[in-house]
Amino acid sequence: TSVPAPQQRFNENIDTSLKSYGIVIKPIPSIALYYSHSEVASVNVPGPTGGSGYATGTAHLSLQSSKQNEYGIRYEGFDKRLYVTLCHFDIQQDGFSIPNPANLVVPQPVPLLPNLIGNRTAHGYELEVRAQISKNLSLIGNATTFVNRDQNGNPFRGTAEQSGAALASYRFDK
Repeated sequence: TSVPAPQQRFNENIDTSLKSYGIVIKPIPSIALYYSHSEVASVNVPGPTGGSGYATGTAHLSLQSSKQNEYGIRYEGFDKRLYVTLCHFDIQQDGFSIPNPANLVVPQPVPLLPNLIGNRTAHGYELEVRAQISKNLSLIGNATTFVNRDQNGNPFRGTAEQSGAALASYRFDK
């Protein structure tokens, strides 16, 4: 038996013209405000049984489509030696495919179970800082906090919803 796939929120198909656009406004030379929108559609990669939907063992290929909106502000200062960007993003994906965790049992099922298909929503904030401290030393850092959930409100396994990173780069004189 097969389980019905989640209802798609979008109406794109593989032949659809998808939109991508954005705008940048610089009210003063050191500040840029931006907004972008993009839509993407692609065929899901087949799972281990030859299909990517709930129909085990079939050659069914499902469509993954997504929409993303992002807006933010960017500061540029100290003679272009400091950049600070703060943005908000909102992503919706339909037909999102993840490996079936039931295939991790020992012994594995034969044939392997198909990938799980569902809808995904992610939204949150990201902060990025790039600074050239001296001629030789640069610092880069970012922090992200977001919510990444399936259509039932469950978080995705293995996805950190808060993350950060820092990198220091030092170049020696020749």
